[in-house]
Amino acid sequence: MSFKIFGCGCFILNNEKNNLGKFDAKADKVILLDYSSYSHSYRVYSKKTITIEKFVHIVFDETNHE
Repeated sequence: MSFKIFGCGCFILNNEKNNLGKFDAKADKVILLDYSSYSHSYRVYSKKTITIEKFVHIVFDETNHE
């Protein structure tokens, strides 16, 4: 696990829909809040659902633009 800056953008797989349509997004952009202290997961904030959730598999946005 490599450490990332809190507040950086990242992507999670869109698991809310079972049947994604042809033009539906495959991933949702979220914001990294912190690392879970008792498991190997990340706590992220989703603007779309306005919730804080835990995920193990996320992809970090490595670009420099905001």
